[in-house]
Amino acid sequence: INLSVSLLRKGIMPLTFRYSNVQVEEAYFGSLSQLSGYTLKNRNKDLGVTWELKPKGLPTTIVDWGMGSVDSRSGTAGIPDYESHGNHLNVDTRYERGGWDLQGFVRRNQQNSDLLTPADGGTQVGSLRETVLQYQGSARRGFLGDSEFSMDAGSQSTSSLLFTLPIDLSTHYASASLRL
Repeated sequence: INLSVSLLRKGIMPLTFRYSNVQVEEAYFGSLSQLSGYTLKNRNKDLGVTWELKPKGLPTTIVDWGMGSVDSRSGTAGIPDYESHGNHLNVDTRYERGGWDLQGFVRRNQQNSDLLTPADGGTQVGSLRETVLQYQGSARRGFLGDSEFSMDAGSQSTSSLLFTLPIDLSTHYASASLRL
């Protein structure tokens, strides 16, 4: 099932709801010289809403929220099931004023996934938990015909827990350029 419903599409605040629930069953077989095979059932779900704000004379902003999951069930003993669940919130904005093109975004993603690793001749089930936060702002302005001045700045941070190992990464950046 895939469903998308939009409300107020031509207004200053269009709103779109989306839902997806897709189930697929796959069968894998070995070569003709082997008698092997397994089946896998996947269910992918997605639920979300997108809201666009387009007020006259003010910044255009798009807010997107969603959550999704993947559930895989193996039809073969010894091959573990897999689950992954996540959600996101994205905000994008754009504003043109006085010859300047201003843009910015904020993104937050969170994911929890099962993992499988080899351990002591067998396998060990663990998990990955991850949260990513990213934001950026940029400004551009043209002048003297085809010349342009631009600036960008932003940050991204990732916080993960892989099995029992915490991993935290962070980066900040800024740049400016002048094209004559």
